[in-house]
Amino acid sequence: MDLRRRRSRAQAQELTVRAQHLNPRERRLIDDLFAVGRPCSVIAAELGRDARGVRREVRGITRRLLDPRFDFVTACAEGWRPTRRRIGESLYVHGRGLRETARELGLSLYSVRRHRDAIEALFEAHTHARR
Repeated sequence: MDLRRRRSRAQAQELTVRAQHLNPRERRLIDDLFAVGRPCSVIAAELGRDARGVRREVRGITRRLLDPRFDFVTACAEGWRPTRRRIGESLYVHGRGLRETARELGLSLYSVRRHRDAIEALFEAHTHARR
């Protein structure tokens, strides 16, 4: 299945703009698929990977890019304390799990959960205020 045909041109452009916040490998994958228009099978062949695995990864990345929390964290994280900003970026921008984030940042799982809950509360308040 060609993932490019499932997205409108405007949405594809929006995905490539949002992809600027991703790590270089994920950004290149999104750019190749949506900006350049290369099929997943060609990208997978160049990477030496299975096309199905590349499609699954792209679906996960696009789901993360289209999540409203991704926008919230990228827009608001600059005003947060450094620990909360790094946790928010790790969880919502880079798509890491709680344990991986805790291990990567050298924090306790409890601390990461506490900051995640605070980010969720800020997001809910922000969403409620916009309505």
